[in-house]
Amino acid sequence: MTIVLTIGLSHVLKPIGLVGKDASVLARGIAEMLLRAVPAIVAYLVLVRLIERRPLLELSRATWPAGVAWLFGGAALMAVVVGTLWLCGAYVVLGPDTAADWPNIVLGAGVGAAIGEELISRGVLFRSGPARRRSAPAGPCSFPRCSSASPTPSTLTRRSAPAWPSPWRRV
Repeated sequence: MTIVLTIGLSHVLKPIGLVGKDASVLARGIAEMLLRAVPAIVAYLVLVRLIERRPLLELSRATWPAGVAWLFGGAALMAVVVGTLWLCGAYVVLGPDTAADWPNIVLGAGVGAAIGEELISRGVLFRSGPARRRSAPAGPCSFPRCSSASPTPSTLTRRSAPAWPSPWRRV
């Protein structure tokens, strides 16, 4: 579905002037971001509304202030990491690279890919994991039979029924 959406969106963006040889650098960056983000968002909307049959609460207006706060918090954490690397001498800035296609790199590879990755990892996988295990979110050890004590030979060789239901069998 996302492949079809990407191809269709590229055909829509070409007449607008965002894709092609005569498009500006910023227009190509915006097009790259849209080509990566929009199919992922539409696929997530289809998953939530048609398959899970629930309202899309993650993108409601009530969550926008928290989302902006998390955005600035994440940017601050990235600044701390890069600043620490710079202070340690592991990150060196020699000067601006004027030949680089910065809007395409930042918008396309950065923002567009990040939106798709976050929707897949946090939106789908993290939410479906506890539901499949039919348990609360994992604590320090996420495996069902895991304990903080070191394993003994009897616990390593013991065979028992799995702690989670099989996906092929009705429970």
